[in-house]
Amino acid sequence: MSYIDYINRFWQCEIERVIAPSDAKLYFYLLHTCNALRWKQPFGHSDRHLSLALGMAVNTVRESKNRLKQLGLLDFRTPDKGSKGIEGQTKFWFPPTVSNSDTVAASQPAITAVKPGNIPHQTVQTVSTIDTVPDTVSDTVADTVSDTVPATNLRLDKEKNDSSAARAARLSSKAVGATKESADSGNGEKAYTLTHQIRQTIEESFPGYYWDAKDGTHAKKLGVKLRAAVKAHLDRDPTDSESIDALKRMLKESAKLTDYYRFKDVCTFNEKFNQIIVQIKDKHAAITSPEPARRSILEIK
Repeated sequence: MSYIDYINRFWQCEIERVIAPSDAKLYFYLLHTCNALRWKQPFGHSDRHLSLALGMAVNTVRESKNRLKQLGLLDFRTPDKGSKGIEGQTKFWFPPTVSNSDTVAASQPAITAVKPGNIPHQTVQTVSTIDTVPDTVSDTVADTVSDTVPATNLRLDKEKNDSSAARAARLSSKAVGATKESADSGNGEKAYTLTHQIRQTIEESFPGYYWDAKDGTHAKKLGVKLRAAVKAHLDRDPTDSESIDALKRMLKESAKLTDYYRFKDVCTFNEKFNQIIVQIKDKHAAITSPEPARRSILEIK
C-alpha cells in the first residue's frame, strides 16, 4: 500500500467511528516516520520518545496505540523487558490489510498474512498491486483474500452493524446540543459551540498557547460558569456572544492582577474563575470608590 492509501484508510475508518485527536496525532506521526525511513517495517520508537515528540502523557500514548491496534490501523510489539536502549523500543508496523467493505476483483493476487515479528519489506511492496480498485467492482472478495483479513476488521464490521442505531442516536444528540449552544448564530454564518468560541478567543489572545486535549473539558466547564455569571447580571439566559464578551473582559482585566491570577492555561483559569472575578471587582472598586462596592464583570470597562 502507498502513503496515500494508508491516509485514505484512516479517514475511511474515521467515517464509521469517531477517532480521538490523540489517536490521529500518533497515527500520522508514525506514518510520517515510516515514510521518512523509506518504509522500513518494523521500526522502533519508545513510548517516552513519542510522549516528548507529540506533547502527550506516556499513558495517553499507550492508550492511543492500543486503540489504533484495535481498529486495525496499526500493529506493534512491545519489548520483552524494559530497557533504555534500542532493545527497549516498541516495534511498529502498518498492517497491509483490506477492509471487508472494500471491493476487490477475484482476479487480484492474494495478500500474504503478516505475523508480528516477521514483517518482510517485500510483503509491504506486494500489496501495492491492489492499490487502485474501482468502486464499481462487485462486492466479491477472493477466498484467498478473505482468509487473510485479520480478525480485527471482522470485529469492526460487526461493531458497525450492532451499534448503527446507537451511533445515530448519539449523532442526533450532538446535533441538538450544538444547535442549542449556538442558537444566537442566525445570520447564515457557520455556527460554533460556546466551547469552540472559547478556544478561538484564548488562541487569539495568546497566539503561542498550545491547546491540549484536556483543555476541551475545562473550556466546557468554563463556558457553564460564564453563562451563569452573565445570567446573574442580565437576569436572563445570555447569548454565546455575550458570554464571550465577558470572557474577553475577564482576560483583559486579569492581566492587570498579580501573576497568580493571570492566564496560564485553561485548566488553572477555570479552577480560579471565582477568585479572579473577586479580585477584578475589588481592584476596580478600590480605584473608583473609597468604599468598595463590588460590580459585575460585565460592568468593568
